[in-house]
Formats: sequence, C-alpha cells, structure tokens
Amino acid sequence: SCPVCRNYTRAYIRHLFNVGEVLALRLASYHNLFYLNHLTKEARKAIAENNFSSFYSLTKEALKG
Repeated sequence: SCPVCRNYTRAYIRHLFNVGEVLALRLASYHNLFYLNHLTKEARKAIAENNFSSFYSLTKEALKG
C-alpha cells in the first residue's frame, strides 16, 4: 500500500543509503509519512468505534517486533 514499498526494494533503498544518495532520505521520509498517516487514520477509526484500548494494545505489541 505504501508507494515507496511498492516501487522500490529494501535492498535498493539500502544501497542508496550506503552510497550517500539523497534519494534515500526522500524515500525514507515518504515511507515514514505514509506510515504515520495510516497509523493516525487507524487510531481515529478506533476512537470513533470506542475501541482505542484494543487498538493501542495490538499496535504496541506489533511494534515490539
């Protein structure tokens, strides 16, 4: 769903970071903004459905990795 993830491999982005290419920073920023926007939408949805506690717990566990 993320445009960066759909169009670029992680290996390519890593390569861009390794060679100091500015595009790596731009792609990482786009990816992070997409992720935060998606997370915010999901949080708002959970609040509207009075289900934020469950959303918080599941998200916290997922982010622990």
